[in-house]
Amino acid sequence: MSLSTLDAVGHRYGPDARETHDMLLRVDRYLGHFLTRLYAMRDSTRIVVALTADHAISPYPQVRRSPFGATGGEIVNDTLVVSGVRTALERRGVEPRWMQFNYGMLRLQRDSLRGAGVDPDSLTRVVARVLRSHPAFARVTTTAELARLDTTRDAYARKWRHNLPTDEPVTLVASLKPGNVFSRYRETGHANGHASDAHVPIVFYGPAFVAGRYRERVGVVDLAPTLARAIGVVPTERRLDGHVLERVLVPALRTRPTPPAAKPRAPERAGGS
Repeated sequence: MSLSTLDAVGHRYGPDARETHDMLLRVDRYLGHFLTRLYAMRDSTRIVVALTADHAISPYPQVRRSPFGATGGEIVNDTLVVSGVRTALERRGVEPRWMQFNYGMLRLQRDSLRGAGVDPDSLTRVVARVLRSHPAFARVTTTAELARLDTTRDAYARKWRHNLPTDEPVTLVASLKPGNVFSRYRETGHANGHASDAHVPIVFYGPAFVAGRYRERVGVVDLAPTLARAIGVVPTERRLDGHVLERVLVPALRTRPTPPAAKPRAPERAGGS
């Protein structure tokens, strides 16, 4: 099930707003009604529930104080940040789609730019200088530089490397300082790479799980192997991204063979400038 209305409300009003609080209460009631009907139709001892989110939502920079993350920055319109570069390119006959800067990623159509007499690598360096001079950005890195960074020690590099498909024509990535958000419509969002928009809960419910609250760091990729263990399914993949969350399972399920898992994750830390 997808509970996507909360996404729209979060973007429009931010996590601190009464509108978001109201929507959360409604989602709670929706889920309560759904589970009540489900338990009336099926044996509740054979039902497992998992709940999480694909992202969180950043506070509005204008909010004075927020329990959901840093505030006091600005809303960054990524189109306007590089508008001077784009105007200069248009004078040389470069079409706008050949250079796109969205949510911290610079995408270049390299062949088209070369055909217009523009060197893509030089253009990447120009955009990097523009972004580094902007007070809202914490780090600006070319993808060539990114490939050489140590992802086991550098959370910034790890997040970007995991985010970028190999076939994406991205030549530069940029992260905002805490308290700033990307938006073109005066809304808040979830593309700054900090805990305020990446910290989400994972909730399990059902006879396979031990009641409790666990505060150690886990990842949403841990959902699949944990649910597989809970329902007695052995994953077919030789190596999973996630780990079985042994502590949340009843003792009888902890004795089953653990599916192969990836190496332990390094602690997440915000990247420095």
